[in-house]
Amino acid sequence: MMPLLAILGVAHAQAVPVPAVDAQLYRLPVDASATMWADDAHVTPGPSARLAVGFLKEPFVWIWDDTGERVAVVDNVLGLDAIAGFAAWRIRGAVDVPIYPLATGAVTSGGGLGDIAVDVKGMVLDGGDAPVGLALGGRVTFPTGSTAVPLGSDGVGWELSAIVDKRVGPVVLAANLGHRGVPDVALDNVAVSDVFVYRAGAGFDLGASAGLSLDLAGHLAYAQPKNPAASSLEAMLGGWVRVAEPFVVRAGVGRGIAGGIGSPTARAVVALAWEPGSRPKEPKAVAKTEATTKTAPTTKTAPKVATKPASTSKPATKPVAKTAPTTGRAPTKAPEGREFLVVPGQTTLAPGIVHIKVTNSEGKVVPASWAFGTIARGEIEGGLGMAKVPPGPWQILVSAEGYGTQGVSVDVDTGMTTNVEVVLFPARLNLTKERIEILEKIRWDGTTINPASDHVLDELAAVLRAHPEIRALRVEGHTDSRGPAEDNLTLSGARAAAVVAALVDRGLDPNRIVAAGYGEARPLDWADTPGAWERNQRIELVISERQP
Repeated sequence: MMPLLAILGVAHAQAVPVPAVDAQLYRLPVDASATMWADDAHVTPGPSARLAVGFLKEPFVWIWDDTGERVAVVDNVLGLDAIAGFAAWRIRGAVDVPIYPLATGAVTSGGGLGDIAVDVKGMVLDGGDAPVGLALGGRVTFPTGSTAVPLGSDGVGWELSAIVDKRVGPVVLAANLGHRGVPDVALDNVAVSDVFVYRAGAGFDLGASAGLSLDLAGHLAYAQPKNPAASSLEAMLGGWVRVAEPFVVRAGVGRGIAGGIGSPTARAVVALAWEPGSRPKEPKAVAKTEATTKTAPTTKTAPKVATKPASTSKPATKPVAKTAPTTGRAPTKAPEGREFLVVPGQTTLAPGIVHIKVTNSEGKVVPASWAFGTIARGEIEGGLGMAKVPPGPWQILVSAEGYGTQGVSVDVDTGMTTNVEVVLFPARLNLTKERIEILEKIRWDGTTINPASDHVLDELAAVLRAHPEIRALRVEGHTDSRGPAEDNLTLSGARAAAVVAALVDRGLDPNRIVAAGYGEARPLDWADTPGAWERNQRIELVISERQP
């Protein structure tokens, strides 16, 4: 048996009142992707709609305190809920229309229209880019109810809430905290008035097309926080399945945990959602690519030149190596200081010397910074830099303001000098705190990267090597709206996976990079023009984890 839902001490001689309160506290979220009650922070541009059918049992019960007799003021309720929404940029608005074909009670019965609501949400932080998603929500209900039982108020109600969500692997966590204002209604030992509202939900993806959820929702009356009849708490277990793009079936069952007006002994709801721009479960079309790390061969331009030992004469010099960007290995161990050498199993080898000249495509000397992993680093200001490093194959990372980071492989030999000339080109990427912006668009032949864009991938690989603090990078694929949505989702995922594979081929750790396809769900431009199509077809690089 449920805890007492409304403890009202009155005399038997009095009739049980039918107050103008709304005993239906549940409202189906307008656009939550993984939960059945709690809102999430994400806003997907475009239209959406949901139609729900629900059953509610005893959300409002009167109990005589002297006999314990229960009178179900609201007993059985069959409801329909129609929701239509539209979002642009980070703002979403919606209208929620509840209808009750069946509403019975011990005192009176009769269905009708419920209180129509206008719901608004504004996304502040997108959880795909920031550590957590953050939004602000608002809702206004109007006294349009016409039922004979208490399923509507006699005045305007409103709610303001803060919405936070966080994705952890296949799990989406969401929490809502806010204030709800309702018209005051005084009963015998309980006053229906403004309350603090809270909702918390967790959704678990069972793949790309299904998931489970658990929600807790309730409110606490400011005026009577210790009165069990003034507050409520309810749990709901739910799930969803994508039956056919863009339709999703969502369902849940719940019951009240703590007493209070609005906490039912049983609840069930089934909804059909039309979600043409629904947020994909990340990653959806393509997850982490399965590829092995490959190291490109080191380019050598001339054989070694034998010389006298470095301890008795000037080190020999190898011809200049103008090396195309390739991959190389990082040092096994970083020494204390630039010229202290640590080579696994060998601690007596003399260092090799590398002279580094940096120019731009016009042949002009460029002031730049260079680094051999963590073993040595320095500046080039007079046209030439010099480094002493252990023998072996190395990757030099060279960067300069306004130019793209370049990675060049070089073999360093004991007691020898190697000359390396690095040519820098204008930057094709821009590194920010939250993402790596692509300044020169990647070109495609279907799902294959056009060779003309290889230099963009070379620079990206060099940037990731130069910034080991970037622990995790999400490669996002996006398309325009032409063609079936499911095909666009597959295309975007395949292109994101191709970028990940290209980075792995360039020596990057595959566990550091993940691919996600979003299809047409996140356009930059809603116009149906060739220019908009070009802008919406893109790859985005989001830094999902960065070492402090």
